[in-house]
Amino acid sequence: MHLLLVDGSGYIFRAFHALPQFTRSDKLPVGCVLGFCNMIFKLEQDLQGDDAPTHIAVVFDYSGRTFRDQIWMREEAFDGLRQFAAAVHADGARAAIQIGHAGWFSSPHATRTTPIGPSATFSPHAQCKARAMDESDFERVTGEFASAARLAVSGNGGRPWLRL
Repeated sequence: MHLLLVDGSGYIFRAFHALPQFTRSDKLPVGCVLGFCNMIFKLEQDLQGDDAPTHIAVVFDYSGRTFRDQIWMREEAFDGLRQFAAAVHADGARAAIQIGHAGWFSSPHATRTTPIGPSATFSPHAQCKARAMDESDFERVTGEFASAARLAVSGNGGRPWLRL
């Protein structure tokens, strides 16, 4: 069995913000649903051959993303990741790591910093104005992505969390 878990909340967010507003003849908005379904169908078509999953599960955030529900890729997280990976692999499934940057979604209460993004804008999630990233922010965030990817590849006692 090869199980693929899809971040449904992320797909819905992308579909909602990336597509124009489509409506039915009765003016009911359907663009997000259409985009979400098209992304799932495209994913299924793209995963063919030896890597084709036997099962696909779409999972959703229970009540939105929070820092309590996310893993910050650092050595202190490895024990929990090992337990998670062992449980997933015991059933013959695979797990994937998604490396992301919270941007203006980040909580100033959790990070003790002002959220940042490509431009200065009000963050409804953080309930404050996000600061526009400058060159030093891009350098720092790029370095943090690289560090997280290195840990994902080599941080499990020589067995990668992530295969590139």
